[in-house]
Amino acid sequence: MTSSHIKLADCYLWDAWSFIEPGTWHLYCLGLHKYDSTGSLINPDHRNDHQFHIHHFESSDNGQHWADCGVFQQAGICANGADSGNVWSGDSHRTAGGDYWFAATGIRAIDAERPFVQSLMLGKSSTPQIFDGVMTPVLMADEHHDQLTEKGYFLAGQDALGHRDGELGGSILALRDPYIVDLHDSGEGKVVDVVFAAKATNGTPAMGHIRVSLAGDVPELIEICHPIALP
Repeated sequence: MTSSHIKLADCYLWDAWSFIEPGTWHLYCLGLHKYDSTGSLINPDHRNDHQFHIHHFESSDNGQHWADCGVFQQAGICANGADSGNVWSGDSHRTAGGDYWFAATGIRAIDAERPFVQSLMLGKSSTPQIFDGVMTPVLMADEHHDQLTEKGYFLAGQDALGHRDGELGGSILALRDPYIVDLHDSGEGKVVDVVFAAKATNGTPAMGHIRVSLAGDVPELIEICHPIALP
């Protein structure tokens, strides 16, 4: 299907991100089929009770028409279970060398009260059409909890991480929506800065910042930087 606008009759779509390469625009977004396994219509306000996917669209005429390329990435592909519950918004990036790197937020449930424990994941794919690589969590709310709070990030205590009602009356755990900043070479080799939605110590919104090595096929966390205050 090719259309001048992006709209699917059987899927809810939201939270888009994209990149451009010669001759093609790639657009990705979160997707959820509108009907559950029983055929009942899903209320979009209850979407967090269901598992999302990342959908892919392409345009070869600078965004005038879009082709539906289907599901790009499903939840549950991290070996350690960081995205066993769900996959949330991320980013797509093509390096100057032509490598395709993708980021996403992995969601893991601890129990019924804490279904939204978040991790930032990166993975390399051989193609932008469908993710065929391995997603690796580089920053995890639980495993890196102490390092994050020491740097000035706000996180609830370990016993309340990912609570369905949000953190201490605020939004659902703010460690999500990674964005890959352009790759550069440094003394450590190929390094990428990744920014993400976060909270500062007093619970106010902030931009998170980490540095990740892409020297090998598996990304590796180098540094957790201080949160960046918003204007």
